[in-house]
Amino acid sequence: VCAVGCAALFLSIRLQKHITGPLLKLKNITEDIAHEANYDRILPLPVKDEIGELYHSFGEMIHQIRLRENARDIAEAALKDSEDKLLITLNSIGDAVISTDCKGRVIRMNPIAEQLTGWQIDEAIGQELTKVFPIVDTTTGEVIKSPVEKVMSTGKIIYLSNHTTLVARDGSEYQIADSAAP
Repeated sequence: VCAVGCAALFLSIRLQKHITGPLLKLKNITEDIAHEANYDRILPLPVKDEIGELYHSFGEMIHQIRLRENARDIAEAALKDSEDKLLITLNSIGDAVISTDCKGRVIRMNPIAEQLTGWQIDEAIGQELTKVFPIVDTTTGEVIKSPVEKVMSTGKIIYLSNHTTLVARDGSEYQIADSAAP
């Protein structure tokens, strides 16, 4: 009975040392990563068995995650720089410029467009172009449809007639020459 008890104790210690212990360490590392995005935990040196292979695969996964995060950070910085340059260019244009998404909702406008329409950019974002930039035919008074649909369907620049009036938010009217481009 003593020999069986000693063998069981010995087996339990070996199990703890070679399987359970390393798996618990790996579990703790995964929790650190999940909760703190801490990829800098050093994995213990694995042994050359299935647990070691698991550690190796896990280490490779962490390495790939780090590489992807670095690439994402670089891409985000480049995108921010590009957006900053776009904003500088947009804001330096002396004509009113309004950008929309494919459905005709405002996504950007420059300060000249804000002055002309009476809409601040933070209020205009997400609004339909026809609401922020309502235009009418000066000769007939008829509302001119948003040019976005035509531009999106043809993929070409369109020019509206020289008889176009913008009705600003406060009711002011401005004769404009208008065009739209994809």
